[in-house]
Amino acid sequence: MAAEGGLPESGHLFPALHLPAVPGAPAVYSLAATYGLIVMGALVGGAILVRIAMEIAPVGIQNLFEWLFETVEDLARGILGAATDRFLPFFATLFCFILGCNLIGLIPGCMSPTASYHTNLAMALAVAVMTQVAGISAHGFIGYLKHFLPPPAPILIRVLLLSWLWPFLHILEQFVRPISLTMRLFGNIFAKEILLLMLAFVAASFLGSPDTFVRS
Repeated sequence: MAAEGGLPESGHLFPALHLPAVPGAPAVYSLAATYGLIVMGALVGGAILVRIAMEIAPVGIQNLFEWLFETVEDLARGILGAATDRFLPFFATLFCFILGCNLIGLIPGCMSPTASYHTNLAMALAVAVMTQVAGISAHGFIGYLKHFLPPPAPILIRVLLLSWLWPFLHILEQFVRPISLTMRLFGNIFAKEILLLMLAFVAASFLGSPDTFVRS
């Protein structure tokens, strides 16, 4: 049976996770959920180990985690400035999870959870909700709604065009952005999964019968 990530289900190291289905709907078996839980477990386990063995001079896994955290902090601070400290835990968690999901697919017999659009959509929706909450928290509900109002313009253009087009485009953007984030990551990682599958097939074919690749 075909499964997520371009590999047959039997070709994976771990079985697909059986998820409860909606009454009347077929059962859901998700490899992305299986490997997503493995990545989350590895991150939580690594964080616990770092906390237990924390040293003033970081070494080993503590050094790795601190480097990842500082990398995300530098990137976020260049965009958010003073607001970085507030959102850094969320961004760092998301960064480490996506990185782990992408890398686990390089292990033979494993798939990247980000090769499934379900995983990416869940993260995109979390980011979308966080964005709306942050906007309302920073500007208040009324102040947040003001950015949907059209900018200053000649009265005729403002009334006939911007009065409806500007709010429409901003509202549409809130729905399109999660879909865009989902499909961009899905396309990149799923393409990687397919290329690795093709390379593995070519390598296995060559090792099994090298003469087929030799021109007569």
